Amino acid sequence: MAKTFIRKDVNKKARLPVTWRKPKGITNKKRLNKKGHTINVRTGYGSKDSDRNKIQGLQITLVHNLVELKQLNPKTQCAILARAGKKKKMELIKESQTLKIKIVNLNTAKYEEKVKKFLEERQQKTKNKKQDKVQKESQKEAQKKADEKKQETVPVQELSEEEKKKAEKAEKDKILTKSR
Repeated sequence: MAKTFIRKDVNKKARLPVTWRKPKGITNKKRLNKKGHTINVRTGYGSKDSDRNKIQGLQITLVHNLVELKQLNPKTQCAILARAGKKKKMELIKESQTLKIKIVNLNTAKYEEKVKKFLEERQQKTKNKKQDKVQKESQKEAQKKADEKKQETVPVQELSEEEKKKAEKAEKDKILTKSR
């Protein structure tokens, strides 16, 4: 259904939103109520007081928790869920379905699917993290064992005669310098 009251030149300029603004120009044809121009807002266009601020004839009520939800009358009231976490919203949705209370600001089926998918992904991530952690620890242990084996199996290199003489001389120098 097209909106009755729209802004001037909304069809000419894409950046203008459709929301109503009162025309204020001196030569504005819309303000002057000329033929062929869309209508202006007047008092006669309002809805009845009994129908005002209602959705499909139901009074709108903001719901924060289960207690407030249980107090609603499904024949005369509908619910708007306040900001809450996923788990609490899921509880409110399930309870509203059992009480047959309409929720206006959510498509409950889509939201339930979205939350279930999110929770499954989160569980999968935690499982993957745990598995990765276990794998890393096992790899570290294997690496340590491999390093220890390498250190044990490293053969002592045979030194040439010159190197042996240098090493002996260095030891003698150490002993001589300590005794002083």
